[in-house]
Amino acid sequence: EKIPYILTLTDFNIFCHYATMVKQNGQFCAGCQEGRLCEQDCPTRVIGNPTTRYHTAKQIMENAAAVVTPSEFVAKIIHKEFPAIIPYVIPHGLGEGFSNDKSRKQTKRIIYAGALSELKGVHLLIEAFRKIEGNVTLDILGTGNSFYVKRLHKLAKGDARIQFVGVVPPEKMQQIYRTSDCVVVPSIWYETYSFVLREALACGCIVIVSDIGAMPEAIIEGKNGFLFQSGNIEELKNALERTITFDWRKYQQSVMPSLESERNDYQMLYGRIKK
Repeated sequence: EKIPYILTLTDFNIFCHYATMVKQNGQFCAGCQEGRLCEQDCPTRVIGNPTTRYHTAKQIMENAAAVVTPSEFVAKIIHKEFPAIIPYVIPHGLGEGFSNDKSRKQTKRIIYAGALSELKGVHLLIEAFRKIEGNVTLDILGTGNSFYVKRLHKLAKGDARIQFVGVVPPEKMQQIYRTSDCVVVPSIWYETYSFVLREALACGCIVIVSDIGAMPEAIIEGKNGFLFQSGNIEELKNALERTITFDWRKYQQSVMPSLESERNDYQMLYGRIKK
């Protein structure tokens, strides 16, 4: 007797061996065409036959009782690659403590929190921030490739408003969000969910994010955040300026899914399958 199973896809690894949908030349991938374009545009010794890999993935998904993704964006991409699959969307829940207990009146402290890598667009943030004026700071939290980190330090040199904080323990992030005003996620690749974005919103921060991937799903433009064209330094600069002059009386608090709500959604799904 076959045991039914549910498959949860948090990124694109099921059909993209880099999981990013970014080709080796840095361009976004429009689709793998059943693995044929993987072999053409992103050959690797790790994956011997991308076409075989694709059809194995297809079989795994079609045999699943249900396929789940954390965002509408990922669900649409999966459905595009595998037309027979219509995923359920169950957002990741946030842990306890991510809540807003601060009344903000001005935007003074801007932060970036996450891996320091080129695809995360941290260099774009520094370049855009240096173009703005005012009594505002930028704290960069996280670490990454030493060569890229050196590049970031070089870009920030001479601007005392920019500080590199390094790694912050997860248990301290709630307090970081509460003592910050704005969180920027300037990714130049498809974020499939972004916990940082949603944790920041839950804690009452205004957010600035790239207009790609799953991030726009959480944004109410001009109410809890601002979108900018991915990779566009001038648009990011404009978004930073809008944030600095933001009227916090217009802020719209976001309610994010909890771990309990995520659990309940999965329980309901498993209940349907058992029947």
